[in-house]
Amino acid sequence: MNNYEKIWLSILKKREITPNELNILDSELVCPISDFAILKITGNDRYEFLQNQLTGDLNKSEVKSEFSSWCNLKGRVIANFLILNTTESYFLILKKDIADYVLKKIKMYILRSDVKISDITEEMLLVGLANYDIHSGSPIANISGLKKDGDVLELIGGEYEDRPGYLIKLPDFSNRFLAIMHVTEMENVLHRIEHCWEKIVNFKIWNKLDILAGFAWIDFKNKEKFLPQMLNLDKFGAVSFSKGCYVGQEVIARLHYRGKVKKNLQLIKAENNYILKTNDYLYQNDPSIKIGEILNIDYISNATYALAVIESDKLNNAIYADTKKMNKLEVLPMNISFGEK
Repeated sequence: MNNYEKIWLSILKKREITPNELNILDSELVCPISDFAILKITGNDRYEFLQNQLTGDLNKSEVKSEFSSWCNLKGRVIANFLILNTTESYFLILKKDIADYVLKKIKMYILRSDVKISDITEEMLLVGLANYDIHSGSPIANISGLKKDGDVLELIGGEYEDRPGYLIKLPDFSNRFLAIMHVTEMENVLHRIEHCWEKIVNFKIWNKLDILAGFAWIDFKNKEKFLPQMLNLDKFGAVSFSKGCYVGQEVIARLHYRGKVKKNLQLIKAENNYILKTNDYLYQNDPSIKIGEILNIDYISNATYALAVIESDKLNNAIYADTKKMNKLEVLPMNISFGEK
C-alpha cells in the first residue's frame, strides 16, 4: 500500500467508509486516485521551458487544463501528462511509477533557465467524479461553470486559505471531473458533494474509466515505445503541429504531413474470461508476427478490457491474444467522439 492510499484510507476510516463497487457506467462515482504523481513547475521561464520540451501547445496565461506528452528524439513518448496551468505554476499529473524517471531526466534540460521542478505528490490528493450531470444544482458549488473540456474551477475555503485546490473538467470527452487539493483540505471538498460518502468507490475504478474513455497512460514499462499518434494523443489535443520546435518534433511532424499512422490505439475485450496482461503481444494467422501490443488493462463486469496499439490494416480480421489462436479478441468502438484542437 502506497502513502497515497494510506492517507485516503485514514480519511475514509473517520467515517467508517469502505470503498465499494458500483455500476461504473451509470452511478455517480467519487473515486480516490492513488496511482498518479504531481510535478510542480515554477520559475519565470517555466512556460518557455515546457513549450520547448512537450508536444502540446501550452496555455500561457489562463487557468486551464490540457493533455501533453514528452518524447525522445525519435518521437517516442517517454510520458504523457494532464497539465494544469494555475498561472503561477504548472502541475504535471502523470503515472506514479514513471515520475522519478521523468523528474531526473527532464531536470537535465533546465541548464540556466529560471525553472524549478519539484514532486508535490505527498502534499496533494486527487479525487475523480464520474457520471455527474452539469446543472445549476450540481453537487459542488459552481460546477455548472465547467462547461468545456479543460475548464478549471478554483476551490478555496476551509482553514488553509493559502492552499487553493482545483476542479477540472477533463479534456478527454468523457464528462468526468478531477479535483486536486492539499491533503489538509480534501475533506472540505468532499463535504461539498451530496451524499459523497455513499459514492466512494475503489481506488482502481478510475483506471477502468480511463480505459473506457480510450485514454492510454504511459507507465514505466511502456515508455519510449510509441509515437503520440499511435496513442491518439493528437486526437486529445496533446500534440501541436504548428508551434515551434520541441523534442521529437521532426519525426512526429513528418508522420503527420507526409506519412500515415500504421498503428492506432484500440479498445479490445477478451472473450471466454481470458486474462490479458500489460505488454502482451497480439497475433493473427502467423504466430511469428506480432501485430499489436497491450498497454493498459482492467477487469470490468467479469471481462478483461484493454487498450492496445494495433496495426490499422489488421482490424478487419480475427485478432488473438496467443500464438495458438485459442483466445479471440473483440475490437470495440471507442465510447467517445474525438474533437480536434
